[in-house]
Amino acid sequence: MQLKRFTDIGLRVLLYLSLRPKDESVSISLLAERLNWNKALVVKVSHFLVQQGWVASVRGRTGGLTLALPPEHFRLGFTLRALEGAEPLINCAEPACPLHSRCGLVGLLDEATEAFYSYLDRYTLADLKPRPAPAESPIQFIRREPRQVA
Repeated sequence: MQLKRFTDIGLRVLLYLSLRPKDESVSISLLAERLNWNKALVVKVSHFLVQQGWVASVRGRTGGLTLALPPEHFRLGFTLRALEGAEPLINCAEPACPLHSRCGLVGLLDEATEAFYSYLDRYTLADLKPRPAPAESPIQFIRREPRQVA
């Protein structure tokens, strides 16, 4: 299973906005630059995120995008489902598959996909925030000089 580029960009936009101060908006141009994506794709994804009510958009010279809801609101499975759309992993209709009526693959893949989304629903956008670099180990190792044997 591979996520669509649309989903990838959507998750990155949401994560980037979640790391910003709540009252600080980000322009689409800056988002595209920071995320290393084409501006047209970021515009398309941002429009979808605004339509979902997940991102707030302010027009004008000082406008931009902000996260409309707290990061804890975004269950990852739900968010991915919305970004990915309802397409099945495989489509037995195009071209028509002669095994369709006797094959259990579609049902199995649907079940696996549901398990994937259910697992991700255990986490939120807040869980994806980068963690600080680990501090030095709390265990200190004392290196002794080797004994000289006479």
